[in-house]
Amino acid sequence: MFGPEIPDKTAHPTLHQAAERAFDLLLGAITEAQRAGYARPGNPWDLAVSAWAMVHGLSSLLIDGQLRERVRSARDAEVLAARVTKLLEVGLVQP
Repeated sequence: MFGPEIPDKTAHPTLHQAAERAFDLLLGAITEAQRAGYARPGNPWDLAVSAWAMVHGLSSLLIDGQLRERVRSARDAEVLAARVTKLLEVGLVQP
């Protein structure tokens, strides 16, 4: 959905809409968490892009085999993803 295989997502309206909806869900969740006092204040779009970049970046590194020296199994990937998710949570949670 977000990879470079299809450079112009707008040429594929259904794919483009699905990508937009996925990001909008993340943005909405962060906005709601801010309203409830769970997420730190700030521009919700900036927080959503930061979260998206972290998750997408880790996914890309795993898929491309860039972490293969430290991540040798699906279990290793799950453990790393959990640790990265915890760091993401720390960054988003209200101080």
